[in-house]
Amino acid sequence: MSISFTEEEQKNLKCIIFKNNVVKSELDESALPTDLHLVEYEVDGDLYVDSVRAYKLVDIFDPYYDKLKLVNGTLISITSGYGKVRPNLYNLPKG
Repeated sequence: MSISFTEEEQKNLKCIIFKNNVVKSELDESALPTDLHLVEYEVDGDLYVDSVRAYKLVDIFDPYYDKLKLVNGTLISITSGYGKVRPNLYNLPKG
């Protein structure tokens, strides 16, 4: 079970949850913004990866750490370096 944030929680986040349960090998870096980070975490022995946009890593770490603490999950890593589109030129897909 991957973690999720309610709409109310998302309004208060300083990051944007881009997509849950991504597969790293399927990311098309040429179409993604450079401020995209991959968050790897474990819940009940299962590994999950979310893509998240944020300016500072602490804006990702804090909400994920707090949410994972509630479900006895573990934050494994937050990695950067994905995407090739400048953030100010990137538009979120509609839908």
